[in-house]
Amino acid sequence: MGIAFYRTVIFGFFIWAALFSAAFADPLQKYILNHGLTVLIDPMPSSETVAFQILVKTGSATEARFLGSGISHFVEHIVFKGTKTRGVGSASQEIQAAGGQINAATGKDYTNFTVTVPQEKYAVGLDVIADLVMNATIDPVEVEKEREVILNEMRLHNDDPESVLYDSAGANIFLAHPYRHPIIGYESLFRKISRDDLLAYYRERYTPGNMILAVAGRVDGDKILSLIKDTFKNFERGAAIVRAENDEPFPQSVRRVDRLFPTEISRVNLAFAGVKLLDPDLFALDLLAGILGQGRSSRLFLELYAKRHLVYSISAGNNTPVDRGAFEIYMNLEPAQTNEALRRVRETISALKREGVSEEELEKVKRQVLVEHIFGQQTAAGRAAAMAVDEAMTGDPDFGQHYTEAVKKVTRTDIKRAAEKYLNTDKMSVTVLAPLANAASKSDWGDQTVADFQKEVLPNGLTILIKEDHRLPITGMRLLMQAGLRAESKELNGISQLMALLWPKATDKFSVKALDAFIDSRGIDLSGFSGNNSMGLTVECLKADWSSAYDIFANLARRPAFPAEEMLKIRADMKAAIRQRDDDIAQRSILELRKILYPDSPLGLDPLGTPESLDRITRESLLALYRQYASPDNMVLVVYGDIQAKEVRQRLEKDFGAWRKKGSKKRILFGAVLETRREKEIRLPKQQAMVAVGFRGSTFYDADRYAAEVMAEILAAPFEGRLFREIREKQGLAYSVGGGLTPGIEPGIIIFYALTAEAKQAAVKQGLLDEARKITQELVDAKELTRIKEYLKGSQQIALETTGAKSFNAGLDELYGLGYKNHQEYARRIDAVTAADVQAAAKKYLNPDQMAVVITRPQ
Repeated sequence: MGIAFYRTVIFGFFIWAALFSAAFADPLQKYILNHGLTVLIDPMPSSETVAFQILVKTGSATEARFLGSGISHFVEHIVFKGTKTRGVGSASQEIQAAGGQINAATGKDYTNFTVTVPQEKYAVGLDVIADLVMNATIDPVEVEKEREVILNEMRLHNDDPESVLYDSAGANIFLAHPYRHPIIGYESLFRKISRDDLLAYYRERYTPGNMILAVAGRVDGDKILSLIKDTFKNFERGAAIVRAENDEPFPQSVRRVDRLFPTEISRVNLAFAGVKLLDPDLFALDLLAGILGQGRSSRLFLELYAKRHLVYSISAGNNTPVDRGAFEIYMNLEPAQTNEALRRVRETISALKREGVSEEELEKVKRQVLVEHIFGQQTAAGRAAAMAVDEAMTGDPDFGQHYTEAVKKVTRTDIKRAAEKYLNTDKMSVTVLAPLANAASKSDWGDQTVADFQKEVLPNGLTILIKEDHRLPITGMRLLMQAGLRAESKELNGISQLMALLWPKATDKFSVKALDAFIDSRGIDLSGFSGNNSMGLTVECLKADWSSAYDIFANLARRPAFPAEEMLKIRADMKAAIRQRDDDIAQRSILELRKILYPDSPLGLDPLGTPESLDRITRESLLALYRQYASPDNMVLVVYGDIQAKEVRQRLEKDFGAWRKKGSKKRILFGAVLETRREKEIRLPKQQAMVAVGFRGSTFYDADRYAAEVMAEILAAPFEGRLFREIREKQGLAYSVGGGLTPGIEPGIIIFYALTAEAKQAAVKQGLLDEARKITQELVDAKELTRIKEYLKGSQQIALETTGAKSFNAGLDELYGLGYKNHQEYARRIDAVTAADVQAAAKKYLNPDQMAVVITRPQ
């Protein structure tokens, strides 16, 4: 549950992930039932899941006499607190027991509810989601409990600089339109909402004619339609909801608002009056956003980041909701650079309006549309959401397909005209969030077959995994090696993350600029990654670009350039990221917890490093790290997608077979376990408090790893876990609770946390400790154990829905010595966990004498 922030993104409003149903067996089906409910069905025979999305056409901008109160968001929360046939939390528990996921979010124009379940449990998913929107009881006692939960959410919202910038920019961009009000509402108005208000709003807005039900996944269209009709047969038609006309005056001058906030860097939003989603200028403006601020070869990135390094990040997007939106530019930067950066943005826009754009730039962005569009077809949940939004916003659930066709027709003249018409820098809105101390003056994609992984070990020790999947024209590669944080020293802390960011930037054949331009022009996703136990390179692209992407990837893998100039930029970015991280109460608290649990191990270090350790890292340091760990016998290479395994194997043997072993893996000292309980208190300039409790956990290899995972989720699972039920729901002490087990090559970490108000911190801390103690003393109930097992199995099934996700998971398991088929055994191993196993794991790992506690309070 939460707020659906209407982040400004390229290519319109969420439509790039719309349907591409010709790639699947059956066409999209649209029905309007007798009482007005719109039903959209898109069968995906190759999917293992079914997703349901119910979109209610009511959001923070449609609240009428409740405008600014956040009543839409309140209703979205309260429907989970019981229906005529289900008790508090039962809906979430039922879905998780079925191995599924359930969530909801409120936006400016609509509220949506999402359920994703394994295919065989689709009837449960439909029954639960329908019950929520038809039969919520809105119990008075639960209303007051949830009011406290949302008040805590408000505090968390007001502590997040990105959320504060979003709300501040909205109030600056829109002077009259309801879009100016925060989705969560104003506290004073929110407190006035009564139970009667909620019930009346629910009955008025949650009616079949004001809803869309979208279904995607492995379903039979006729059977699911029949079940839908039966499920909603008693749903009564309501009075038609007519959306009020809201006219927003166009700006006549520059509007600038500077707001101070306890943060380390400045965040800036520039906005120009935009268009509605159904405006014919939509397509040109979306492409214009891509040309200006999407990708490392975009104009603003090259000018402000690459050339002048005025910003840490910059992007542009065209926000097109139901009513007129805005063309927006976002920047993160040092406060002292704000005005210079604004000047350079103006100059870049002026140059574009004066000179126009090249055919190469235009074709690059058009291709990105196609890439985004195809990649959005992989999951049932994504497709269901796209169908519902497209239908609600345009009346055409297949709008995404028509959108791509319209984009192809946009010309350079159209782009220049749109820039001249809309990007008037004398009439823009500028919102600055500055630190307190630094205020600034449809076609056939081929067969649908998916093969299993094929494994081969080359003579040099390199393990290769190949997986054919011809359902979509997508290909990818993952190069994985054991290294990451566990291989770092305190002196060069952060080197793994720096290397991961720098590695894909250049080779001995491609400069930074040339490589950025090429991958942007083809829509190729090329990146590095680094974690606790591993690091490496990944690339994903369309089949048509496979050969080029492969050549770049192979060149990067064996001959990275690690350009010194780019290293300096990334080092500065990482220092900024450290400061931004310190704005996040959860990240800061958990980092402190790790330091206590691993005082003499690399796992207690900050993955980003420290400013001092980053300054000690040189290009030679990076080359030494690469030479030590980038050795074939320490690596796994995974290739997957719409490929021919035989051809790929031949190329890999030719290009990687001669790669010589370069060195041995570094052994690290894990360090002694804590002998006594340790507790630390930190203070941050936040409204919220946080309690985090940590224990050392299992390795990948421990026999009780799966029992430990089940145990941790019994406590920390969203909606279903004991922390959620007891601390959040029953006692109303916290807005957000959670945690879980993260295993590793060495013993991992178990964390439980809660975000709360300072006055409730002591009670929350005691609640966390009580629940950790109880699970060591009492056998878990059979029903609870079964629900958590189903939740874990379903979550894994959903997480591994795409071939890219399966390949990454299989590669890591092979790298860690677990075998690439390890994930196939996950369900069986979870099922084998008994209540006694859970208790034994709790006694082993949740030792109160070897526990770390971090209390974070407001200053």
